[in-house]
Amino acid sequence: MRAVAEATAALSRAAQALQDLPDHLPAMFESEIPELFASLMQVRALCEGSAVALLHEADVRGVVAASDAAGPAQWMVQAAASVDVPVTGREASQFRFVAAECAEPGLEPLRDAAQGGRIRVTEAAAVAREFRALRREVEPELADIALQVLAEYCADGAGPRQIAEARDHIIYNYGQPQLAQERARTQYERRNLSGFRRDNAGMYVATVVLDPESHAVVEAALSALGAPIRDADGNPDCRLPGQRRADVIREMCAHLATSPSFLPEHRPTSPVRAQVVLTMAYDDLAAGLRAGTTGFDQPLPAASVRRLACDAGIIPAVLGTDNALLDLGRQARLASPAQVTAVRLRDKGCSFPGCDRPPGWCEVHHIVHWASGGDTDLGNLAMLCQAHHTLVHQRGYTATVTRGAVEWQTRPARWLDRAVATHPRTSARGNGGHDRRAPAA
Repeated sequence: MRAVAEATAALSRAAQALQDLPDHLPAMFESEIPELFASLMQVRALCEGSAVALLHEADVRGVVAASDAAGPAQWMVQAAASVDVPVTGREASQFRFVAAECAEPGLEPLRDAAQGGRIRVTEAAAVAREFRALRREVEPELADIALQVLAEYCADGAGPRQIAEARDHIIYNYGQPQLAQERARTQYERRNLSGFRRDNAGMYVATVVLDPESHAVVEAALSALGAPIRDADGNPDCRLPGQRRADVIREMCAHLATSPSFLPEHRPTSPVRAQVVLTMAYDDLAAGLRAGTTGFDQPLPAASVRRLACDAGIIPAVLGTDNALLDLGRQARLASPAQVTAVRLRDKGCSFPGCDRPPGWCEVHHIVHWASGGDTDLGNLAMLCQAHHTLVHQRGYTATVTRGAVEWQTRPARWLDRAVATHPRTSARGNGGHDRRAPAA
């Protein structure tokens, strides 16, 4: 009893000292700051561990039941509020969970690490949750060793994510093989991509759930293709990491859906290749005005329609002034599989300066847009990745196909220049009709 009374008095003095500490900090020597900070971190960890132990004592000895609290978590919130310390219900529930777990037989390593201040309550909760799953899939004697390993790993600075990954390593390397295989099968069956829903900003949102194997494949693609791309002047990529990953997903979908050979080979039962139908008045499209509509009744600005119409997998439905259908696709003017192959061989990937996107992840771009009278021949086609395809249309960059290579000029063209561009048939040509200088569209 005397020890408890002395500890309580010492804590009261410490609390008062800590309240006064900020006023004394300006008088400290710089050499004293590291030691004081380390002491504060140690006290914080020890206080958490002692709070876990005390919360368990309050529960098993009836202190919580004698109060008006609904349970240990609420009792902790009320006790903290009595000294004006805010504790959230979520935080208190975590303390309650760790206190109960540390009292379980066989979890002594976790209890010693938590109450000794070697791991924080958040990490102790993560270890307890992972251990619950782990001991169902490994032998009991190995589970005891694994708990010590997880606690030590956590004490060395591992967070909840690393603890979960360590649990998986233990299960797959030392667990029962049939259980590990069943776990992998169950995870695979839970894979899911929800349908897209529209948020208040007009964006389309979906939820992706992947098993570890699928995640490894997807993450490898996103990491490899989502690297920053510098522009022609060497300036850094201004896209955020999430924007780059979103662009990669779009590139992959566009590649698989519009490849001249992929769907017939891998989806023999598909009647046609995946197609995007865009409906827009011809005059509006040529002038870059107003909006078009997709087959899903989604409005798209004219600039987006002009860019999408470059791709051979896009079917433009062009309307006249009386809304009569003038053209549906003009497939003869869209790049044929042979032309796509030729452009891929010529450009060897994205033709924009400094870009290393491979041919399979690029789109065919009409240098003079078909709405402006541009032909679909090799002298008017260039490979562009999705990011630079968007950039070229947004900024109106121009290009020249000379001696089998695409040369980009990054001086923006005006919308009026592009709308009234001279038909390439009347432009001066050289090198067998494949050399021309024309505004980008």
